[in-house]
Amino acid sequence: NQRGQAIALIALGYYYVNLGEPEKAFESYSDGLLRAQAVHDLSVELLARLAIGNMKRKFGEKQESLASYEAARVLALRIGDKTAQAMVAGGIGSVSFEMGNYSKALTYMEEATRLFELNGKKWGAAEGKLDLGRIHHGLRNEEQALVYLADALALFKTLSMPRLEALTLRE
Repeated sequence: NQRGQAIALIALGYYYVNLGEPEKAFESYSDGLLRAQAVHDLSVELLARLAIGNMKRKFGEKQESLASYEAARVLALRIGDKTAQAMVAGGIGSVSFEMGNYSKALTYMEEATRLFELNGKKWGAAEGKLDLGRIHHGLRNEEQALVYLADALALFKTLSMPRLEALTLRE
């Protein structure tokens, strides 16, 4: 079935990303996207667009990443999936930060963190607070940065995520 094939192709794309093969990953994601569109499965299309955005970001293609995240955002809003909306907002916030657009990064990361908190997704809220700390540091709002970093550290401790605790302490 097309939906199952689309999901399998997206999963294969993740494998290629981890192997450091962005061309193969993009081809796999794109094929999955086309199959999802063929059967009008918006949730799988959203998954493919989010995966493409993440992959493009990882391999330094910031503008393409933003375009994919924006397309995913439209789908997440249309479907009404709050967790997906948070993930997409976080992606837009992260890539905006990497591009030096701190104002846009702040807006989207605040949205992502708020949505993760509203949906009880502590891991997402913790990562959002860590990113908000980084953004405020970039804006030279050191006191606010410390507040977010302390909040992130507390959440990572409750989630037993020592690697992210260490990362937060490093910030």
